[in-house]
Amino acid sequence: MPKSPSRKSEPWSTRKVQELFDEQFEKDRGRGREDGEVVGLPAWINALADQLIEETDHPEWDETDEDRDRLMWLAMAAVLGEMERFARREGDISVAGARELGATWDDVAVTTGYSNGVSASRRYTAGQRERAAHGERLRRKRAKEAEEAAEGENDS
Repeated sequence: MPKSPSRKSEPWSTRKVQELFDEQFEKDRGRGREDGEVVGLPAWINALADQLIEETDHPEWDETDEDRDRLMWLAMAAVLGEMERFARREGDISVAGARELGATWDDVAVTTGYSNGVSASRRYTAGQRERAAHGERLRRKRAKEAEEAAEGENDS
């Protein structure tokens, strides 16, 4: 009877990672700081949201102070949405690096909070397929645009 693969014990728990992240985020938001200054990730989110608002034209969204406040929250949501995509992509790169150095899917699972190696493998390989499909869609779109541009030149 084949023996099931052994799993190493967790080097840390998902709860510990969440606690560390939450504590640092609260500290960076100025809570518990004498000067109350917002620094780190919260400051970065705010700065990117401000920059997004300043660099775009949206008069119908920015008529009153209340509109401006709402727009700021929406800009932060947009920035956080992009951060989520960025973090997922960077996580995939980190997993790929660990795998290249010999980490098993069970190692990935135990350190990232997945229930088992199969779940982790599915998640990361699905992400790779999704990125490959996105790249293929972009390639086809560019090829079609180039073809249409060439046809337009031939028509003249």
